[in-house]
Amino acid sequence: MNIIRVLVVLSLGLLFACGSNLDSSSLPLNKQFVMADNLMCTIKDSSDKTEIGKKITLMGLTTTQPKAKFENGVTSPLQKVFESESTLTVLLIASGSGGVDAFVIDKKNGHFSRAAAGFVAGVYSSASIGTCQ
Repeated sequence: MNIIRVLVVLSLGLLFACGSNLDSSSLPLNKQFVMADNLMCTIKDSSDKTEIGKKITLMGLTTTQPKAKFENGVTSPLQKVFESESTLTVLLIASGSGGVDAFVIDKKNGHFSRAAAGFVAGVYSSASIGTCQ
């Protein structure tokens, strides 16, 4: 479990290392947001501008085996690493590529942040923010 915490800290550190000034205050408020088992999340801003507008479905968030489904059809298991009344943090570790995706979801307003890093045809890292519904 300690390795997961280290990976989350390293991944979230990308938010500062990617050279992008992502500001969640620019995200639209959604006072009707209700935390659910399945969420459709849309990237609104990212250090990787090709990610803006992409959708990620987070499924099974209230279970012990949550999953993420990306626009390209790939579904990956997630691990819950932290949950409180206001925040949920899940982590994707892709054993084949060494990739890590960390999602932090604000359970009160549906905002999320994502840090991704790995090695697929070269080293990559990005940080993104968005909204879920």
